[in-house]
Amino acid sequence: MKTVRFISAFLLLALMLALVPATLGQDMTFGLSPEDFQALTAAGAATSSATSGEFSFTLALNVAAEGETAVVNLTGTGLFAANDGSPVFQLSLAGDATAEGETTPLNVELRVVDETLYIQAPDMMGPQWLSMSSTDMEMFGASLPMNPADLATGDMAGMEGMAGMTEALMGLSASAEQYIVMSRNGDQFTTTIDVVGLASAPEFQALIVQAAQQDPSAEVDPAELTAIMSQLPAAMAGTTFTLDQYVTDGMVSRIALNGTLNLDPTAVGEEGEAVNMTIAFDLNLSGFNGAYSVEAPADAMPLSQMMGGM
Repeated sequence: MKTVRFISAFLLLALMLALVPATLGQDMTFGLSPEDFQALTAAGAATSSATSGEFSFTLALNVAAEGETAVVNLTGTGLFAANDGSPVFQLSLAGDATAEGETTPLNVELRVVDETLYIQAPDMMGPQWLSMSSTDMEMFGASLPMNPADLATGDMAGMEGMAGMTEALMGLSASAEQYIVMSRNGDQFTTTIDVVGLASAPEFQALIVQAAQQDPSAEVDPAELTAIMSQLPAAMAGTTFTLDQYVTDGMVSRIALNGTLNLDPTAVGEEGEAVNMTIAFDLNLSGFNGAYSVEAPADAMPLSQMMGGM
């Protein structure tokens, strides 16, 4: 089952990057007219270069695997701003997660001010704010998965496992239009991915094997992985992913992702029950390049102080 889990996790990452087809080939329009493709590409570039903005989103995630079902429902609001070298970020999450018949509230607020990450999780820590600077993390021989300043500016390049992934997907560019189709209806641009076809592509299969060889934590035998890749399309029957992007005044104002991932381990010669996941993510963006500020909580307890008390 480890092999199936690894394929599933890596496939989701690859799909998230593939849902931005402009990264796969600048000479392709994926079914759009050149004018429409240029309009979407320009909106994406303008949005990604915004120095500030506000966002809100909803997320519904359902996962069924090995006889267990997990459901996550979240709503979130927040903002980001570069602020001339002093970036700030704020995210408020509300929702819950249900697994094994138990529901856990998920209410969290994150703030980034002066390259310090502040967290408040009232359901777990009460009203107390916790602060984590890079110095705090270094004291315990660990590091944040990303620099708080990068989080505030939207720079995710430092996230572990992401580096070089876009470049690796360039190998699919020659045949990308076989698996990615785009259409336009007014301000709505829809991208549909033939996931099973993508999983059948030799370039994609080679990408998974390459990732397995570079990731010691995957504990996957590359030879075994190569042998089962030909069976992967059958194991993924019924898998679909669709991305809708809405353009308003030259900026991407809304992104809606809907997907279903099916993975049957018996189709690749492994034991276990089928994995099924559905995701519905709806993100709204506004207030680009406005003036925003975020206050650092006055009563935040440093991580070092909390750990010392424990």
